[in-house]
Formats: sequence, structure tokens, C-alpha cells
Amino acid sequence: MQSQKFLRLALVSCVVFCVLPLQFGSQCNAATQPNVLLIQADDLGIGDLGCYGQPKISTPFLNQLAADGMRFTQFYSGSAEDAPARCTMLTGLHTGHACIRADMDYATTAGLGQHPLPAGQWNLGFMLSDAGYATCLIGKWGLGGGWDDAAGQAVNTEAMPNNQGWDAWHGYLDLRVGRFYYPTHLWSDMAREAQTGNTDPYNGGALYAPDSMKQQAIDFIDAHASEPWLLYYAAPAPHASLQVPQDSLNYYMLDAVSSAFEPEQVYSGGDFSPQSKPRAAYAAMITRLDSDIGEILQKIDDLALSDDTIVIFTSDNGPANEGGVDRGYFDSSGGLRGGKQELYEGGIRAPLIVKWPGCVKAGTVCGHICAAWDLLPTIAEACGAVMQEESDGISLMPALTEADTQAEHAYLYWELNSHDGGLQAVRMGDWKAVRSDVLNNPEAEFELYDLCTDPAEINNVALLQPDVIEQIKQIVGAARTVSEDFPFPDLEGYEAWRPRALEKSGWTLVRVDSESKTDGEDATSAFDGDETTWWSTSASPSPDPLPHEIVIDLGRERRLNGFVYLPRTDGETDGMIKDFEFYIGADPDTLDTVVASGQFPQEQDYQCVDFDCTRGRYVMLRAISEWGSQNTFTCLAELEILECAETNPPDPAPAELSRARHWEILE
Repeated sequence: MQSQKFLRLALVSCVVFCVLPLQFGSQCNAATQPNVLLIQADDLGIGDLGCYGQPKISTPFLNQLAADGMRFTQFYSGSAEDAPARCTMLTGLHTGHACIRADMDYATTAGLGQHPLPAGQWNLGFMLSDAGYATCLIGKWGLGGGWDDAAGQAVNTEAMPNNQGWDAWHGYLDLRVGRFYYPTHLWSDMAREAQTGNTDPYNGGALYAPDSMKQQAIDFIDAHASEPWLLYYAAPAPHASLQVPQDSLNYYMLDAVSSAFEPEQVYSGGDFSPQSKPRAAYAAMITRLDSDIGEILQKIDDLALSDDTIVIFTSDNGPANEGGVDRGYFDSSGGLRGGKQELYEGGIRAPLIVKWPGCVKAGTVCGHICAAWDLLPTIAEACGAVMQEESDGISLMPALTEADTQAEHAYLYWELNSHDGGLQAVRMGDWKAVRSDVLNNPEAEFELYDLCTDPAEINNVALLQPDVIEQIKQIVGAARTVSEDFPFPDLEGYEAWRPRALEKSGWTLVRVDSESKTDGEDATSAFDGDETTWWSTSASPSPDPLPHEIVIDLGRERRLNGFVYLPRTDGETDGMIKDFEFYIGADPDTLDTVVASGQFPQEQDYQCVDFDCTRGRYVMLRAISEWGSQNTFTCLAELEILECAETNPPDPAPAELSRARHWEILE
């Protein structure tokens, strides 16, 4: 995987970070390899739980979980729909970098699954398996793999959980099959198992899939009580269809015909199963999920594993508005705007509850701004696991344990190309920017909201905050890499390196070893700010041999960690630098330390190079070879020098050539 690099911007928030009870210390008294129970509900809104203010739906076990641990109020899901949300949480990469960025079926036939994870995609399963954990996934997958009825065989098997780091798994492979709670089949490991009695998933059946999932989860914990384990419980509820056994539905029924939420609006069916009491069914599905979680937690208690187990509860995205779901009636978005498949707060703000006895103080409420991609590095640190790939996430261990100051995100970024013409969103401090119809209009304007004073995103203040919009555009230009599978237009004109580029006033030319004096092609053109002029080394009557060098005085010592090379811009390629070396030093006559080397592509565009932060006043670019047919002379239209933020220590990342529009946070 490419090295992931990210732009650092200041983050200021009006929110309270964490409200901690008195006497809360920083000591974390826990097992060196704690068990991990990661629970992810499906389409559960932040307002659907009693501990987040829901007055109509009973969730006693999750309420108790919050009372026993830490409840986050500004946690975000990885996306506004199923598959990308799961991918971001498991890989630690937001949707600007993740390999799956939207729900996309492998084929339209139900059962064939969604766009698959690449073979061997590093994720939470691999990470804890490598750390010696028994790993199990229960519930909904949706990241590839399925069954081709016509061929009578499994497809995309490289993406199936057992090939993605999970020792055992049981549940739905395909999100389309997962719409129904009485499926004809479930998967256990690599076997497709028929669910006897479920011949008509649309109208119900004999075997309720969540019951099987709950029991499989309990059995896994029982079987691995003597070793560290990871259980990812990807619960399918309360995603439509609104199907629930009668014993759970009865909890919200006043009698045989009336629910506690009358008047009910009958959902006659369509893409989802019909439901005559959709409000009651929705509430019952959440309460039954809560009860299932209670049984799993009880098993952990019965085995005396509670003190050695981290329990994490969240949801994949905001509440839906389909299949009879009435999110407005229950205020499932918690007073926030929008829901599933939208990048307003209601679509991506999610519950997060963490219980970890001995490390997380009971009754804690935390307002730290964080996201699903933070969970991977958090679990890695808690479990002593090795992060083999870079992540967009930041470990939440300091927030959870109060052991140190919690690092904050410069920004959070989302994109979704499957709805409303393509959506993007950025949160930067208290600012939240959203834009839509991006696929049709790559220059679509951003809406801007101040979440400190306007958490419901009612008042668009974009026209009043041009400087903030400019920052947002820089972030959008920097926060993503190109995905061929999930195309999305780059925001033109906002190259990621520009915020780091030094002002050129005060720069002077120290020397060049070759220079053409024709047509004004002198060396100062390399830093005159004019893309249409360039330095060209001598090519006639006889060219000076390569290598060629240009040395520039920046005016004073700087802390540098990159440069940008722009080749000639007249449509020709002769003289474009191919192999190069870059030097930095305190003395122009002793520039002998190479801080970066590599090869530029033969493209007439800005080429960005970054390296470890290095102090120096003088810089030298040495062209060792060029792309022209004669391989003799050099052209340079513009040289930009990139500076480290003064507050940051040197970057430990190795030097490398990168044209990706994203940059590394300097930890």
C-alpha cells in the first residue's frame, strides 16, 4: 500500500473534551492482551439509544454499558452507508483512501456480494491474528464474496472473511441477502448453510438469523476463554426489512391490533418486507438487539472475563428512512440533520460506547472529535499489536485512559459517489462543510456550518467565511487519492503542497553550472513565479554534459521537508528532468548531503517530493538525466520549496517521490 500522508491544519473546537469523574487517575490496570468485543449495529441512529436521550425505545443493556464506561458525543461513522463504513473501520482508512468507498454490487443478482476487498487487504482481523488472537466475525460482511447459483460455486473467495484474517465467521456475505432476517442461507466459514424452514425470506420464516448469530458469538467466547480473542459482532439490526419475532414485537403492542406508537402507517412492501406495525417493529428490533448484547456480555461475566475485555459499541451510519422506518418519529438522528446516505451530521454522527474496567472510568462522557478509522490504531495500542500499514486514524487511548493529552485530527473527510450526484464533507474544528452533485459539477460550491452554534446545520455561512472555504478546498485537494473503482473528481486548482510552499521574496540565485541565455531562459526563471518562463541549460552550439545543478539561497535557515518541480510548460518534453538528487545545507559550497533522490515521470505537471524535515538555508537540485532524445540539457519552469510547520518535530517517514495529493501529519 502506498504511504499515506495527510495535511495538518489547526483544529479548534468549542466542545468540552471529556467530562471525567473526580479521582480519575491515569493508571490503566488491564491485561497486556485484553479481549476485544467490537459491536457494530446497522443503520442505528445516535438518537436511538436511551443513553443518548431516546425516550421511546428500551435499551437497558446498552444504557448500562454506557454507565459502566465512556460515551462519546462527537464520534463519526466511516461513511453514510454500509460497505464503506465497515471498510473504514476495519482498515483504518477514511473514504479518501479506502479501497471501498461506496456500496457497489459485484453484480445485480442477489447473492453475488459487493465489490470485494483486495486479496490480503490488511485489516483488523489480520492485525490481531498476527498478535496471537483468536479472531471471529459474526453478522454482516458486505465486503465481497458470495454464491453464484448458475455456476453452483462461491465467487470472490479472496474477499471472504476467512481469507481476510478471520479464523471463524458466521453470517451474511451479501448486503442484499442481509435485507431479510429469515434468509434461505447463512455462511459459516467457507460453507453456505441452508436455513431450513426459510423458503420465503420476504414474508418471514422459521429461523431468525440474529438468534443464530448471537449463539455463535456466545459459543466462540466460550471456546476461547483461555486465550486472547477478538469478536467483531456486526449485528444486522435495525436495518430494514422490519422483521422481528412476535415475542419481541409484543413488547410494543398494546393489544392484538394497536401498538404503543399509533397511528401506525402500514408499509406494504417493495424492496423490503411488508410490515403493518413499522414503528413497533423498529423499536422491537433495537430492543431485541440490546437484549442479545446483554446475553453476550453476561457470558463474558460468567467466564470472569469482564475485567480483561474491551467492549466497543457503535453503528455503521445514521438511521435510514426506508422500508417503513420512521426516523423522524423516534428522532433517530438525535436532532441532527439528515440520515443514512447523507453526509450531514445525522448521516454520519454515530454512537460510541467503550467499557474497559481498570482503564476507562465508569460514567465518563467524552466530546472528543473522532471517527471510525480511529478504532484500528486504538485497538492496536490497547492490545500491543503492530500496525503494519499506515492509518488515517489516531489512537484514542489517551482519551480513554487519561494517560496523556489526546491528539486531535486536523480534519475529518468523507466522500460518497453513489448518492445525490456525489457527496463530499469535511469537518475542521467546529466547521462542517458539505457539497453535493460533485460528479456532475466538480466545482460545486460548499455549504458551511458552525457546529458550535448550529449543530443542526441550518444556517449556511459559506459566503461569510471565504477564508474557511479556502482551507476546506485545500483539505479536499489533499485528503484523497484516485480510485478507479469509485471515481470521484479532484477539486482542480488546490494542490496539496501549496499551503506548505515558501514565499519566494528574498530568494537569490547562488549558481548554476550551465545556462542558456537565449529567449530569457535564465536560472532566475526557476523561481520567478511565472510558469511560462523557465531555466534551460545550454544546448548549443554544444551542450554542457549532465549532471546539471542549480543552487538557491532561501534568505535564512528554514526547516524543510519537500519540494515541487514543474518542468517546461510549452508542450515539449526534451529537457524534462528524469533522475534527480536534492540537497539542503548551511553552506552553499558544502552541499553534500542528499535528502531526496528519485525519478520524475515524463509529465508536464507539478511533481511533488517529500523527505525528512531538514534544516538549511541553501538548496540544490541536481538533474542527473533527462527525458529528451539527446539526454543532454535541463529545463525547469518553477521550483517550490516546502516547509515543515515550526511546531512539529522532524518527520520520521523515509524519503520518497510522491505525486499523491495528500501529506503526512508530522507526529
